[in-house]
Amino acid sequence: MAASEGLDGQLIVLMTGLADQKIKDGSEFYYDGGALYATDVAEISLPCALVLADALSRRLGMGGSGHEFEIGPPNPVFPVCATQVQARPFLEVAPFVTEIFESVVMDVRHDLSRIYAFAARQLGLALEDDAQLTPAGRRTPLEFAPLGQLLTPSARTATADLLGG
Repeated sequence: MAASEGLDGQLIVLMTGLADQKIKDGSEFYYDGGALYATDVAEISLPCALVLADALSRRLGMGGSGHEFEIGPPNPVFPVCATQVQARPFLEVAPFVTEIFESVVMDVRHDLSRIYAFAARQLGLALEDDAQLTPAGRRTPLEFAPLGQLLTPSARTATADLLGG
């Protein structure tokens, strides 16, 4: 893999492959009422999935994904921006991104806007009227809510399996 692709490029390929396999298996992904291709799923959900994967990694004492997160211009749909600030090997980040894909993205596949709501909460923002964001605390450094409070029941089960409990 070319050096210019880096970790973010590898994670896009991972998310695209995961979504593509789920689509081939009969799952469908939607945003704003429209069905999505695997590449769309990856581009739309990766920044938010990285927020959650980073939180899970830190919670487990693994040190995070090497990214900083902020609210900014849509990337490409949601205004969550992930910037790599520390080099992390793909093999240290990919398992957490995969876990979030399997446990969260799959749970919200019928309305991918919900992954943004999870990421926004993790970033310390409060959603008002399902659209407007207001600061609800510090954004840097991130303060992590218990992941079990953030995830849906089936995601909590998957995360508990990851934790061995």
